[in-house]
Amino acid sequence: MSRTHLHRHQSETTADAEPGSLPTVSDTTVRAQGGMAALAFTHFPKEDIFIDTTLAFQRSSLHSQRLVNEGALFFGDTHARATSLSVAVGDVWRYKHGVAVVPQGGLEYADVRVSPLHTSYIYLDPEDGPYRGFDISAQHQKKLSATVGAQLQWVRSTGFGTLTPYLRTMLHQRLWLRGNDVVATARGAEPVVTDPQLLSSKRSATLAAGVLAQFMGGVSVFADLGATRGQGQLHEVRLAMGVKFER
Repeated sequence: MSRTHLHRHQSETTADAEPGSLPTVSDTTVRAQGGMAALAFTHFPKEDIFIDTTLAFQRSSLHSQRLVNEGALFFGDTHARATSLSVAVGDVWRYKHGVAVVPQGGLEYADVRVSPLHTSYIYLDPEDGPYRGFDISAQHQKKLSATVGAQLQWVRSTGFGTLTPYLRTMLHQRLWLRGNDVVATARGAEPVVTDPQLLSSKRSATLAAGVLAQFMGGVSVFADLGATRGQGQLHEVRLAMGVKFER
């Protein structure tokens, strides 16, 4: 079980349909808070070679802000829930003093649903509003991704069990995606339909650091702070803290 805080930032420049007109520049920031519960099974076919299978359920509350041409700020709240199944194969390369490198790769299937977003907006200079903004329809995506990465860890024995600080990196490649078109509507404007392929980054890389404290009886706690960069000027920072129960 874990609790997550996510800060996601993405910017885009859209050319206007009128020749010679200025493009629209927008920056979107999404802050999310949520919880996740997961069931994991690890199998060791050989010593230090493992197969991890994880089924996870996650619910999040999302606060979105969209700044358009540095003059108007749109904002609104929505909710998301996701179910994912992942399988990863890895190897543990052990060195002296409890140091180990763990390379791994795998596949992940995710089913993500996001409720409709209804926004308001204010003008920033001079400040005026709020007014009713745009609306975005509900989203439902199913996707399959490949991951490859490695973790550098240092296992230390303590009076309560073990303490493992680590650094990890992960590359993420989307292989397949299916989802509904997302429709944005606003008063006095034509609806805008967006292909779901454009709503998620096809490739991304994550660098993270964390610590895992394992206690007697199969209980452990962890904290993990990661930063992700991806296509579409994706910037994401995620902090996760939680408890694990192992049997």
